[in-house]
Amino acid sequence: MPDWAGLRVKTRQTIVAHGLCMEERELLGRVVGAGADVLFCATSDDVRRTLETRSVTGLLWRARSQPVGDIVAALRHAQERAPDAWTLLRADLTAGAASVICQVASMIRETALVSLCGFDDLGRDIGRVIAGSPTDGALTILSSITPPLVAREREIVVAAALLGRRRRYVRDLAVACRRSIVALERQLRNAGLEPPENILGRAISLHGAWRIEVLSQQVKQAAADMGFGSPQAFSNYIMRHTGMRPRTLAEMGTFSGLLARFAESLRGSAERACEN
Repeated sequence: MPDWAGLRVKTRQTIVAHGLCMEERELLGRVVGAGADVLFCATSDDVRRTLETRSVTGLLWRARSQPVGDIVAALRHAQERAPDAWTLLRADLTAGAASVICQVASMIRETALVSLCGFDDLGRDIGRVIAGSPTDGALTILSSITPPLVAREREIVVAAALLGRRRRYVRDLAVACRRSIVALERQLRNAGLEPPENILGRAISLHGAWRIEVLSQQVKQAAADMGFGSPQAFSNYIMRHTGMRPRTLAEMGTFSGLLARFAESLRGSAERACEN
């Protein structure tokens, strides 16, 4: 049974959906059932016109090959017209999509969720935003760590931040970025950045710290939600990448500190690459 099968929409939703294929439209209909009015828009202009005339509770945007500027402008307009509405951005990871995701992180991270094709379950993510719990730390992380990066390296770090919501491996990062592991390692090395296992490890550790410190989850629950085999495996992973056990992270309130260290490592590496 899918995660969203038991969803009950408490208040009627009016959802603007853009760019969805027929399969995605059918999935959206199954998730929301009769508890929502779904307005399908073919173009960015259609989205803007709909926002001018309807009061909406959510926007589901499937990013495909649209110009980055058009997507960002439409999302910004949606924020202005419906500041309390949730936003769900469904995307394959490309350089353009990475740029859009970073813009979303800077604009509406409190009410937005990014769903990564090939890794995240769209039905589950629709259920999450409708239930009112879109925030999971990824956009908060990205708002702090991506500004100093050029487009090609930004794509990799964005992928790590999104994939890091669960226990992932370097091979997953390579697949998301459409590169071989060797090519991924070479690109990061040439850019003066840490190896992929370190970047992904930092991202996963940040999500663990977010769950424990910000969401007040117990270690056992955080480990299960993030796909670790056991609380001990989760604890060992966090220890390996941060030097601290999860309980210590919670007691010290170190999510912001870990985030600052990650951002500083990216800035420092980028600066060293420029000097070389």
